[in-house]
Amino acid sequence: MSVVEDRLRALLQNAPRSADHLLDLLQNGLDWPIPQDLPWDEIQLEWEPEELHLDPEKVAKLTQISQIPPLTKDQKFGVFVLAFEGGRLPIGAIRRLVQRLVKNERARKGSGTHAQWSLDDLLFFCLSQGQERLLHIVNFRENDGKRVLRVMSWSDQLTRARLDLLVRRGVPDLAWIPADGPKIVLGPDFGKGFHGYREGIKSAAALSRRMAEVAQDVREEVRALYDVETDEGPMRALFNDVRDQLLGDLTPSRFADVYAQTMVYGLLTARIAHPEEFKVEQSVSALTFDNEFLDAIYSRFREDSDSIIDVDELGLNELAEELSATDVDELLADFGADNQRDDPVVYFYEEFLARYDPEQRRDLGAFYTPLPAVRYIVKTVDDALKSFGLPLGVADSTTWADYIKPRSDIEIPQRAEPDDPVVSMFDPANGTGTFLVEWIRQARRNAGEAGGAAALAHASACEISLASYAVSHLKVSLDISEELREKVRLPIYLGDTLGQQRPHVIEELADPISTEGVHADEVKFGWNHNVLIGNPPYDRVESTDTGGFVTAPQEGTSRSLFDDIFDDARKHVIFSAHASLYNLYVYFWRWAIWKVFEENTGPAVVSMITASSWLVGPGFLGLRRLAREVADEIVVVDLHGDNKGARKDENIFDIESPVAIVTLVRHGVSDRSTPARIRYASYRGTRAEKLKALTDLAAGTTTLDATDASTDWHAPLIPAAGGADWALYPKLVDLFPWQQPGSMISRTWPVAPDPDTLSQRWKTFVATEVPDERIKHFAPSRTGRSITTKVPGMAPLAELGESAPHEPIVPFGMRSFDRQWTFEDPRLAKTESPSLWASLSDKQVFLTTMTTTSLGSGPAATLTTAVPDKHHFRGSYGGKDVIPLYRDKRGTPNCDLKVLDLLTKRHQEADADAPEVTVERLFAYCVGILGGTDYTERFHVALETPGPRIPIAANPELFARMTSHGEKLIWLQTFGERFGEDPLPLSGIVWKAEPTRLPSGKPDIKFDPSTQTLNVADGVLTGVPEPVWQFAVSGMEIIPKWLGYRMAKPAGRAASSASPLDHIRPTTWAPSWSTELVEIVGVLRETLSLIPEGVILLDEIVAGSLISADELPAVPAGLRKPPVTKRSNSGEAALFEEDD
Repeated sequence: MSVVEDRLRALLQNAPRSADHLLDLLQNGLDWPIPQDLPWDEIQLEWEPEELHLDPEKVAKLTQISQIPPLTKDQKFGVFVLAFEGGRLPIGAIRRLVQRLVKNERARKGSGTHAQWSLDDLLFFCLSQGQERLLHIVNFRENDGKRVLRVMSWSDQLTRARLDLLVRRGVPDLAWIPADGPKIVLGPDFGKGFHGYREGIKSAAALSRRMAEVAQDVREEVRALYDVETDEGPMRALFNDVRDQLLGDLTPSRFADVYAQTMVYGLLTARIAHPEEFKVEQSVSALTFDNEFLDAIYSRFREDSDSIIDVDELGLNELAEELSATDVDELLADFGADNQRDDPVVYFYEEFLARYDPEQRRDLGAFYTPLPAVRYIVKTVDDALKSFGLPLGVADSTTWADYIKPRSDIEIPQRAEPDDPVVSMFDPANGTGTFLVEWIRQARRNAGEAGGAAALAHASACEISLASYAVSHLKVSLDISEELREKVRLPIYLGDTLGQQRPHVIEELADPISTEGVHADEVKFGWNHNVLIGNPPYDRVESTDTGGFVTAPQEGTSRSLFDDIFDDARKHVIFSAHASLYNLYVYFWRWAIWKVFEENTGPAVVSMITASSWLVGPGFLGLRRLAREVADEIVVVDLHGDNKGARKDENIFDIESPVAIVTLVRHGVSDRSTPARIRYASYRGTRAEKLKALTDLAAGTTTLDATDASTDWHAPLIPAAGGADWALYPKLVDLFPWQQPGSMISRTWPVAPDPDTLSQRWKTFVATEVPDERIKHFAPSRTGRSITTKVPGMAPLAELGESAPHEPIVPFGMRSFDRQWTFEDPRLAKTESPSLWASLSDKQVFLTTMTTTSLGSGPAATLTTAVPDKHHFRGSYGGKDVIPLYRDKRGTPNCDLKVLDLLTKRHQEADADAPEVTVERLFAYCVGILGGTDYTERFHVALETPGPRIPIAANPELFARMTSHGEKLIWLQTFGERFGEDPLPLSGIVWKAEPTRLPSGKPDIKFDPSTQTLNVADGVLTGVPEPVWQFAVSGMEIIPKWLGYRMAKPAGRAASSASPLDHIRPTTWAPSWSTELVEIVGVLRETLSLIPEGVILLDEIVAGSLISADELPAVPAGLRKPPVTKRSNSGEAALFEEDD
């Protein structure tokens, strides 16, 4: 790069900083013939920010307007410099002000006392010295009789790439040409560096890039204008209307995002759908979209546009120009050319998002439904409709009047007319329109083009996202004929399916925005639907006011639709299981059942792909009961796909939660007294294998290999695994009837691997200012305790002074084999499980397992003597999984004494000298079975149905041997604290050199199996067998996980925590950790050495005589409840919430 180029880049970089720097650029970088000490003419402009709908407290203040006098005697253009200071200066504000200035100057110079420039001959340099230093260069060009503003902008914080672009495209426009001036004022063919004329777009990749560029500009401009406008400004007024009339949870930031995406996709759709009407040469104000609602949103920005100057504040005109010059047919042929995805429009949208907002692109996989799944759902519904006596399936136009003639038991639904078609399909979460397009295509397969038109006529969909709304219009437009596009309004409505009905709008007074909301409400509440398909969102939500219509009381009653399923959970399952019901997909299922099955008493079908947790989860028994009530048949296609759980399986989506397609079918009149038949099919394997299976099912080349599941009202929708023998084994939760979720702190800073770190965090915490700084440090969760929460006998955290001492720092069972520390302070936890803390003693042992989720490989249970974390067992999926040996610190057995008596009696019947079966012996026996054998491999299939079962030996000698086996494991896994006094077996495990620093990250941890050496930062530990390094509990690798909490950088949720306290971390390797790691290696090594013996012993037990589950007495309900704990004034076990 030459010295001259370096100098030019420096001048460009500095130009936004002041008028002198700008002058330096013009004189020495762009060759403007400006003499030294040239006097500038100051111009007075009387104006107030409010008249331009700009907030004077936020927008930059105009401090000076100057005109650079003519630099040559024949100069035919005028140059003005506008200086601003303070506040923000978005381009939209500049455009409004320049428009105002031009109107003012034309009026002033029209008096004849000044030369009057043509609008095309004006050039403005606008300097902003506010929060950021900006230079906006503004010029006009003519467009069909109107002058349209165009802008070049940059800041003094230019990237190298932006500088290069300015040199290539900006400098040639602004450089002085002798005798003429800069190119930008010489005519419309110049000024390529300004936002303006462009060539047509040649490829889909180029289009996605260009649309992303424009959308980013529009998004930022909307954000900036919103920030500086007054409440009466057009941007804020539109935001308020859209929020109040359509999307109640809309935020300004989200509004800017969805507006940007909606507009760019609306333009593309309009260009494709109506090419003849897409004439941007009539100026941007004449642009029309393919949708009255989008037209209304865009036009709201143009209501005050000047009759002479067309101010395109949002820059969409550029994209419109390029699209106008683009060969659309060639472009569409290029969609998906470099990727053979089944949906080129969605692939194109993915490419757009990858450039526009990569984070949104990562989230896209959660709502894009693979086409094989969509085809299976639509074909399943098509077959169901044909079974109703509608021969054309989704294309059938039979009216209710004709349908009921031979079916006297069926009535016309209350929201249908006799001439309405029987088939009425609704997609409650339309997304990008994939289901609607496949609905039309299936209809065409059934009955040709006429069938497609019929299917479109009796279909409807709602979408809450403006961006997806726009994309789906494009997608459906591409799939139907131009003739059909001209005849019908696409039946996609912007709205929230779960939202409550809005007040009626007087039609004569309605604008298109409110009308769109009215249409959406009419589709949801006014129309009859007997078909519902889709892929609704699945996200955990707050437990109150999150379900809209579903959780709101129904008219004339205090009960909600949600109560119908929540009542069962309240009555039959523990409190901690209730949280799973607060999920959007549950709300959508409840809404679908209400709309399709309860508002309609005749044939109906619902088919959705959602999270599969409701198939078996304990909290969902009310939803399962309701589904069995309203349907005659339920077909479950379980696609699994648990990428986070103990049994990892590839998902068909880019998400980690398992999914299933569930179809509810009612063939005739509603009969809620007989539970539906459940047909269940399971598909595991790779994503490709699952999609191939769905493709084959939809095509009819294979049939569903289904197994019937239980018809019990509340039973899982999955057949019980394991067979008759497995069912005879008593459940672990029946042997030890009190189970409890572990402590749920819900913030990471109150737990640490060493006490000193906790002490430092506490000192920092109590030194914070109240309330804002302390709230930030506390890191409150969406629900649960805050710094003002009152706990009996303890001061609220907000009232603590900087010298306030912390509560005792005590051991905490963070993860299996990982002993960490926490404060014994209920104020810091969300749900601390007081009964567990109250049961602590020097004899207590807590067993953790997975009772509501399928176990993976490795031990089925682990142990700790400290109160365990909710996710102690394997780091996630924690539920009601903690099983204490004792119910309290006095040692009350966590067992029905009648069970112990029965087991003792059976053993002594076989051998009079058999010892009594105590709770300690039974506990050790179960530990031996679960943690010291091949239990999870042996019973892998049976454990598909969550919840361990225990084969109890009737032979007292086998029982005693397994008990002894389990006692060794308890001694080992409690690190010698329980069931033994011998020293741990640690021989051969030696630090060659202990670490002197913390590992910087995973690359700082190395294991060499050939030498059995583990390198931890600069430390070297020898004697680590490879099976120990690989030891895992349902997918959680013990040693790597343990080391992950003891690195220089935080791990897990702490890495993304907003609390500054999480950044207070150990700075050196603690010597105690060296000892702990040696103990962990020794315990795991010895545990592995015991397993072969346990496997042989379990072989003998299952082959011998067993005590079956039906021999045991029923568990008293009181024993399943957590022990009652008293909240003391001292704070001991004075924990605020119980999560039972």
